Amino acid sequence: MAKSVELLNIDVDMLFKQHNVAEIDLVHKRLQGEIELKREELRTMVGERYRDLLKAADTIGEMKQTAGTIIENIDRITVRCQQLNEHNLIGFRHSGNDYQRLQKKHSSDHSFHGVIVQIKLLTSLPEMIWSSIDREDYFVATQLFIFARHVSTGLNLDTERETARKFPVAAKQWQVLSQFFYTIQQACLESLGREELSVPVASKSLASWLLLESCPVERVLAVFTERRTKAFLAVLEEHGSEAERYGKVKDKLLASLRVLIGTVRLFYECFLDDGLAEGEGTVGGGFQRELHQITDDQAVPTIELIRSEDPMILQMVPEVISKFRPRLQPSFSSELAETEIRRSASGFVKSIEDAISERLRRLVSLVPSIKTLHDIKTQAYAIEKPPNWTTITGRLGLEEGIDFYVTFYQRLINDRVQYIIKSSWSETVRQTAAELLQLLQKPPGTELKAFVWRESLEDVPLNLQAALERSNPAARKLLMKARAYPPAFVTLLNAFNERVLALVRDVASFLATSTRTEVDDVLAFFRECCVQGVAELVTTIKSAAGYEPTVDRYALLARFLIAIAELCPALRECFLPNTTASSSMASVWCPVARRSSLSSAAAAITVSEEDPERWAKVSGLLEEESLRFWSVWVQRFHESWPPLPVEMGYGTLLNDFPSWETVTIEENDENNQPIQSTIRVPSLPSIPLQRFLHHVCDLLNEAIPQTIPRAIVAQIVELLTTDLRRYYEQLAADEFTAQNQSIALQYYLDLRFLQLMFVGREQKQLSEQFTQLTARFKSYVDPFDFDVFYTHLNTNVKRSVGKLQHFLGVLVCQPEQLSTLVG
Repeated sequence: MAKSVELLNIDVDMLFKQHNVAEIDLVHKRLQGEIELKREELRTMVGERYRDLLKAADTIGEMKQTAGTIIENIDRITVRCQQLNEHNLIGFRHSGNDYQRLQKKHSSDHSFHGVIVQIKLLTSLPEMIWSSIDREDYFVATQLFIFARHVSTGLNLDTERETARKFPVAAKQWQVLSQFFYTIQQACLESLGREELSVPVASKSLASWLLLESCPVERVLAVFTERRTKAFLAVLEEHGSEAERYGKVKDKLLASLRVLIGTVRLFYECFLDDGLAEGEGTVGGGFQRELHQITDDQAVPTIELIRSEDPMILQMVPEVISKFRPRLQPSFSSELAETEIRRSASGFVKSIEDAISERLRRLVSLVPSIKTLHDIKTQAYAIEKPPNWTTITGRLGLEEGIDFYVTFYQRLINDRVQYIIKSSWSETVRQTAAELLQLLQKPPGTELKAFVWRESLEDVPLNLQAALERSNPAARKLLMKARAYPPAFVTLLNAFNERVLALVRDVASFLATSTRTEVDDVLAFFRECCVQGVAELVTTIKSAAGYEPTVDRYALLARFLIAIAELCPALRECFLPNTTASSSMASVWCPVARRSSLSSAAAAITVSEEDPERWAKVSGLLEEESLRFWSVWVQRFHESWPPLPVEMGYGTLLNDFPSWETVTIEENDENNQPIQSTIRVPSLPSIPLQRFLHHVCDLLNEAIPQTIPRAIVAQIVELLTTDLRRYYEQLAADEFTAQNQSIALQYYLDLRFLQLMFVGREQKQLSEQFTQLTARFKSYVDPFDFDVFYTHLNTNVKRSVGKLQHFLGVLVCQPEQLSTLVG
């Protein structure tokens, strides 16, 4: 309905008769919209096409203003001339009534002109206030606003009301000026909430706020505390304008620390002593000083802030205006008790402490690296404090010389360092285990034995310096071949060492600027994490799946664990730091930058404390778990041994026994005549036994036996002797063996050979078992014949051991003992 009304032909009377209120309101809104649209079009058209016309209009406006000024001056001259004329004719007049009338008229005119000047001031003050606000001079803006309020109040008094009523612009002008109350108040609060705030700005903003609010001066402390707390929290915000201002978490943390230190300094210099006091009894704080400068009886009147083209005009204002200066209410004191200031400062620090437990911890948790935390700590220590910091904190009731970084930030940063250390170790374990699994999943390349015994030009160091270098064992190619560490294996360990070394360097650089207590705490945690990290790596390797468990892979895992302690010097540095000048790792724990950047007391703290117990724990764990894998390898290796023949018969005599030695025996008969006889004695172990032992040695040689721990070799030998003992027990139980003396003699020599070659003196139980078994075979031989054969058998046993020990040397665990027995 309202849309059908033609706006150009509106009849107001008919509109109210034919439409209801809602429809009339819609018509009114349409009309306002059309008016604004036309205005916008007109402005656009004039602005684009009639720039000269606009310029001419501005010139005309200036001419109008100039003409008005000229007319006012002419009127003033005319009035002045009339006054002078009447004054000069006073002596020629005889009526006293005329003189009183002229005096009254003069007083009335002066009052009228004073009102005009006050209205003129009200019209000029908005521009002056805006200029002060633009310059961020809120103190002057506040004084001008209070002066404007005083002028407007004076115009509304009974004595001036009739005159001011003739000029409605006065009331309208106050409506414009009254809005400055909230503008200036908000600007003062915003300035108090800035990150960087100087003492003069803070003092003037506080004084401005107090003059605007006309409240007790103690309220200033509460407002200041609240705004500075918000300033601190705004820096820590993760979202918003302040968050965009700082792109890095490090910058936020440092900025918050600067706000904290700066606020405490502002408490002292704004309310206690700004260092400008000239003598005893003078005001100390900047805030009180600013208040006294404008509220004191000797203060300059506010009207002096107003600049006028004609200073004579300002002389027309009444004395109550010309001598006005801001005042606090008589019931309010302008002095602040030092106890109140201390309470507010302590309250501010307490509020910060409460906020830090949540926001600051959350912000610190976003720091990704120890290096960044070290930069934060270094720059935090570099933040300059006031020279009289001890005096400031003492007078404010805080701990003298309090270090806010140590109090609020250090614990959080140390906790974050510990978290990063732990997570870095977890990531190192994950990556190393994944790379090791990839190595295990790869098909075997060249045989390990061929790699070990193949010569290369890179095996020998090129110069003496390279030969004497011990800091990087992985670079010694010949040593790697001697340890049976193939290139892919060494590359994996180098990657693990680099990760640990990077972590060690980060921790060392962080501790380089730490206190004694901090070093002890972080270093103890770091070393404990190293122990846990190695244990976690071992557990991960033991539980790894996804590869075919073969003898070679178990040997690789066993060598990998023991090689961690050998080829990863960075891991050893975690527990036994080498700080000698000749050490290549000395710069890790004792960097030169640290000694040059710290004081002599701080530089004396070196991270040279060794922790052999933890290192023994780590190396012992690696060695123990390596032996476990070797034990599993032994089980798999044992399964690959060839079987021994257990069938007995005459074919055994023909095929399995080596040639026997023929021995000539000379003795005397009954007539004491020499008689010679020959006997045949077993000279070497049986062929199946020799074949079996050589086969086991060949299999063992494929695994590079010099790299196998002696305990594992002893375990293999024990397993070997146990199997052979059980084998000969089966042979001893055979009826053919019991009925054949030659077989019994051969097996007797085999057992004596095995016992002498592989069974040590300390293996009493096994030695006793072999002794019982040899006695069993001995029982199958005629006692008289055995006495004849015994000496020759013993000689052949020792001779066989001497011949075969070089071929079976891998399996010989006690060569010194054996050489003594053989002779």
